[in-house]
Amino acid sequence: MALLVPARIQAWSFLVAAIYTWFLITVYRNGVWILDHAGKPIYTDFTEGWIVGIHLLKGQLATIYQAGELIRVQTAILGPDDSYYPNFPYPPTFCLLLVPLGLLPYARAFLTWDVLTLLAFAIVIWKIVPR
Repeated sequence: MALLVPARIQAWSFLVAAIYTWFLITVYRNGVWILDHAGKPIYTDFTEGWIVGIHLLKGQLATIYQAGELIRVQTAILGPDDSYYPNFPYPPTFCLLLVPLGLLPYARAFLTWDVLTLLAFAIVIWKIVPR
């Protein structure tokens, strides 16, 4: 178990973080993460949440749970595409988290969401793993 000494674990952790950072920068520059080369959002499950946040700012919570309405809203914001999710699977209380993201441009909202969830993950790991 000499491989699991704290110094080696820390070194491997930094190496993995550096590789992941390099990867994210590379895919962003190549237009396959967050925004494509035309500046259009790359459609992911986050994109649906961001669109719902925008729609909720108009005070229309109930309509996102109606069949076909979410696709109409996604098409109105992003243009036509066959890959849109047809329904919103989260409860209305989850929408409280999405409304502030709807106020931000897509890339900024995406990065905010990722940073906040990464921070929450890191806090939980910090609490679980002793120093």
